[in-house]
Amino acid sequence: MPAVAERLHRLRDRHENVVLDLDELDFIDVRGMRLVLAAADDARRDGWSLAVTRGSRAVRLLLEILGIDDHLPHDGRIP
Repeated sequence: MPAVAERLHRLRDRHENVVLDLDELDFIDVRGMRLVLAAADDARRDGWSLAVTRGSRAVRLLLEILGIDDHLPHDGRIP
């Protein structure tokens, strides 16, 4: 996960448009979800473009359980 965080930081610093693809994840733990949420907050605060896909069924279930699906900028793809 440090590699993902580092990559997101580099992309943020270059003001790249980022789509974080969660569609193929079989599992995401709390640390991974915290990383995604922190990146979304960072993007909103610092004005860089970040969107996430709807995610796999497991990811969508976790987002629903945690009640945070509306806090993520989705890329508009239909799940």
